[in-house]
Amino acid sequence: PVRRHIGFIGDSITQGIGTETGSYAHWAARIAARCPADCSAWDMGSGYARAADAAQDGAWLARAKTCDLVHVCFGVNDLYHDKRTADGVLADLQTIVRALKHAGCTVILLTVPPFDWDGSKKIYWYRINDAIRAGAIADIDGLFDFAAVVGQPAPNAHLAKYGGHPDAAGCQAVADAYWAAIDRGDPNLAAARAGIFGTE
Repeated sequence: PVRRHIGFIGDSITQGIGTETGSYAHWAARIAARCPADCSAWDMGSGYARAADAAQDGAWLARAKTCDLVHVCFGVNDLYHDKRTADGVLADLQTIVRALKHAGCTVILLTVPPFDWDGSKKIYWYRINDAIRAGAIADIDGLFDFAAVVGQPAPNAHLAKYGGHPDAAGCQAVADAYWAAIDRGDPNLAAARAGIFGTE
């Protein structure tokens, strides 16, 4: 029995591709490692997964709905493999968030990671992340700017600092930034703090 169930849903970046197999060095595991012992953590990252997949609201998203606090990180494969528009990805993210909220979950949305974007993919990536940061996705409980941690400094934020699939150093940087925001009382992660520790 645990007090809080914490989930992470996304693609291979959430799954941990880029770190050594079995190392638990990926960002979701690094975040989970600092949670209290009475919290469980479930990494539901899946290779090649898209926001469009989770937005179907099937068995995979049903797993995430069993968690109290869910971190949502999608968009790379929608742009990279499917060449979708910014509006399409944002619509799917909104569908995912609303489905999780309807199930009673606290939802933390992450910006779309950099993946050495170019051409129209680069344009759409900036549009998506600018929209997320501006509050375009309704009903989220919090926001973590994943892209700002693992991207190169502006004007090259679309280029990956630690590889498209962040390596162990990149994943540690993500976890450090997440917990630093929690520790300093960042309002963007106040709901995550409450979800993890049970306090406002």
